[in-house]
Amino acid sequence: MLVVCKNIAARGLSALLLLVMLGLIATPALANPPPPAASSGGDVCTSFQDRLTSPPATPPSGSGSQGILTEIYVFIKNVVDTATQKIFNTFISSPNYQNAVYWAMVLSVIIFGVLFTIGVVQPTAGQVVIRLLKFGVIFSVIGPGGWAFFSGTVVRFFNDGTDDLVRSIIGIATGVPLVPGSSPFAQLDSLAAFMIHPDQLKLVLGAITSGPYGMGMAALIGIGFGAFLKMLIDALRLYAVSYVVRSLMLGLAPIFIVFMLFEKTKQLFMVWLNTLVSTMLQPVLMFIFLAFFIGMIDNASRNLFGTIELCWSEFEVASGSTNKFSNYRFVDKSDPANPTIITEQMTFFGTLSCKLQGKNDCPEFPVKIIDLLTFLLLVFLASRFAEVIDRIANELSGTFVSLDIGGRMDQLLANQLKGSGSKK
Repeated sequence: MLVVCKNIAARGLSALLLLVMLGLIATPALANPPPPAASSGGDVCTSFQDRLTSPPATPPSGSGSQGILTEIYVFIKNVVDTATQKIFNTFISSPNYQNAVYWAMVLSVIIFGVLFTIGVVQPTAGQVVIRLLKFGVIFSVIGPGGWAFFSGTVVRFFNDGTDDLVRSIIGIATGVPLVPGSSPFAQLDSLAAFMIHPDQLKLVLGAITSGPYGMGMAALIGIGFGAFLKMLIDALRLYAVSYVVRSLMLGLAPIFIVFMLFEKTKQLFMVWLNTLVSTMLQPVLMFIFLAFFIGMIDNASRNLFGTIELCWSEFEVASGSTNKFSNYRFVDKSDPANPTIITEQMTFFGTLSCKLQGKNDCPEFPVKIIDLLTFLLLVFLASRFAEVIDRIANELSGTFVSLDIGGRMDQLLANQLKGSGSKK
């Protein structure tokens, strides 16, 4: 039941984000009818080439003023970080919690002393040091400055360390280094700023009315655009879910840290640590895969939209008809000095009138099927990789934490102390 509810919530969140992004595209394009072709309004023609030659600047900081993904990222961090601090401080400021921790530490010492007295355990210098280190960590966490110590070490490592790794990965893969403290979604925002634009909707509308082939091309363009939105939503959702779960585990740290005092409860502490490592690896692995595809998707989008422009124009619904229909139409740029709006029906190999006249230099359909299929394939692969990241992260984190099962970490520290001159 919990898994079903989780899947329903995730799909609902994805659908909500998709509707928001579609609203951002459709509103500017449909809020006001485009002006006639004779006017000089900004909505007469699309601006694919202008936006390709002048890409949006990468956000210099994590202010979130440059993209919707960064806005959501900053909002989630601010809300969740505040909640984490409140949960943590609620525990360590509770007198009942502090008394329980103190008595747990006393009980741990009593049990260890009794086992030593009856000869069940033979403590080494390493075991004593490790036990003292555990007590020191617990005192640091539940003390008056517990949150300052914990947030400056553990929280900073898992949260800020994750973002630093992501920024480094994106910078290496794209060749555009990100400023420390900037949003890890900066490069995705730059790509999304080009794709999430009213021009994409104008392209679909123009392709639908360009002829029988245009309907199929419009469907493929719509599928590609929908897959791109799904890729962005999946990336944002995985990052948000992993950040929320990780922050919740950090807020509950005062409970799980105490469990490392006893062998019987130590596994609960290791499960807590496993969750932190897993939720840290998930966004890192996701951005490793996305960084691999961002450059290719960017090049594919430039190839796909770099030669396309559409303008608002009137055209005949049928040859010889007096009824006129207005919509966006493709522009023939075979003569750059004199581009013309194509008002006729088109095939893949040119306009119908041109092909019927037997000409061989007819302007081809502006949208290249190879470029469109390449874009579709890359976006689909990026989305598929995002679906297996959770499983990979769990496997890696489980392998890492399993190294400590059976006290191997204790044995490792004991061996280090022994090599430094400690004796049993």
